[in-house]
Amino acid sequence: MGRNELTFTKIAALMRQHLPEHTPTRRTAVLVPLMETTNGLEVLFQVRSFDLNWQPGDICFPGGHYEDGDETMQNTVVRETSEELGLPAECIEVFGKVGAFNSPLGMEVHIFAGRLHAEMEDIRLDPDEVQECFTVPLPWLIEHQPQRAIIKHGTKPGDNFPFDLLCGYSDDWKIRQKYPVLFYNYNNRIIWGLTAEVLVRFLNVIAEKRPKGEK
Repeated sequence: MGRNELTFTKIAALMRQHLPEHTPTRRTAVLVPLMETTNGLEVLFQVRSFDLNWQPGDICFPGGHYEDGDETMQNTVVRETSEELGLPAECIEVFGKVGAFNSPLGMEVHIFAGRLHAEMEDIRLDPDEVQECFTVPLPWLIEHQPQRAIIKHGTKPGDNFPFDLLCGYSDDWKIRQKYPVLFYNYNNRIIWGLTAEVLVRFLNVIAEKRPKGEK
């Protein structure tokens, strides 16, 4: 097709051919799971499999990405929790939605809280995703404030960047974004990052401290 043959109509037709039939979302749902133990109410955490490419060995909550077959985000969190913990869906009682927020990495995170009607020995972990799980007493989490730090995201031109074509660029890092990161240390179990943020939002809700503008 020559340059003179291009028209708005032809360009529009070509572009429509490249429109995706489905635009995937980066929505994810996580559950803050409560259990009744001999020590009272405890929160269950997972340790991610060491074979995973993304954050192996990190502590997290059950959850995952929304899929086409999920009618709601609550369906997502029940399905993912059931798969990761090896529990029937009927053992997962969702109390309600804590809220939702956009993470610094661009994910839309939907937080739910609920109860696992099961004992620890009933759990059958998916070894492809979960290394182990453990519980932390809810009163301990309420009583302890997290440690806070700052993460900075930036950009740095590569070795082959053509500085001669542009003005005002240098080879230094340019900070584009910074945000707080939270850390809990429970018996040398480090609960941090997105998991700690989800936990704090849950604790604020049960303490009636819902942030302004929360979804």
